Amino acid sequence: LAVCALSAITITINIRWAMRNVGLRRRQAWMFLLPSLVSWTGYCISCVLELDQARFAVRAISFFLTSLIMIWAFQRWRLYSILPLAKDVVLGGMVDGLMVIDDEGYIVELNAPAQAIFAGPAVAMGKTIRDAHRAWPEMVCPNDSTSVWEAQRQQNGAVFFYQITRTALRTPAGHVLGQVLVFKDITRDKRQQKRIVEQEKSLSTLEERSRLSRELHDGPGQLCGYLSMQTQSARILISKQKYELADQRLEQLQQAVQDVHLSLRESIT
Repeated sequence: LAVCALSAITITINIRWAMRNVGLRRRQAWMFLLPSLVSWTGYCISCVLELDQARFAVRAISFFLTSLIMIWAFQRWRLYSILPLAKDVVLGGMVDGLMVIDDEGYIVELNAPAQAIFAGPAVAMGKTIRDAHRAWPEMVCPNDSTSVWEAQRQQNGAVFFYQITRTALRTPAGHVLGQVLVFKDITRDKRQQKRIVEQEKSLSTLEERSRLSRELHDGPGQLCGYLSMQTQSARILISKQKYELADQRLEQLQQAVQDVHLSLRESIT
């Protein structure tokens, strides 16, 4: 009775551990529970049997099945390997979308960010890459030899930009088993680049306005004052009947007007 009670407590703790975990940890908990159930069942059956030989045979079979289950879990499912756990941790913490495609074009892995990008049952594990292309035509690579490209997608009335990276999954022997697509959201970078370009355009416009204002001030602005003075001087000379001097002033005025005209044409250009 004591052995049965301790076994029941152990099994209960194992079940609670399994229910409180998810993913690989839950599968590990269930795999620990299964051999315990086999051993406990074999022990209970051996206690019920009256013959010692039968008890020994049942216990031996139960221990054999327990060992077989543990070996199968280690070798076949690799449940106790750190690599699947590391994979689950990395995938769970990824901000970028991840899609794994096998060599036949079926989607075998799709993390939460990738599911949010496609946001629909048409693209899910078990579907094909062609279904993803139909749901998002812009994601199709423009060139088969390209491994990194950009695509935009409209979601909820807003436009998002993604950088898509494609990596082939190759064995050490060189056989291609599939490919991995990583979707990096570059919307913020695109918007920031657009703001920088707009700021540079505004700054360039202000600099050009400042340059033109300096040219107009140093060129036609000062020449207009000079022309006004020379015109007034020519009128005074004409009133005094000094026509030769007045004609000289008019020639200077004509040359100054031509200079202003050239300067204005340069500014317009």
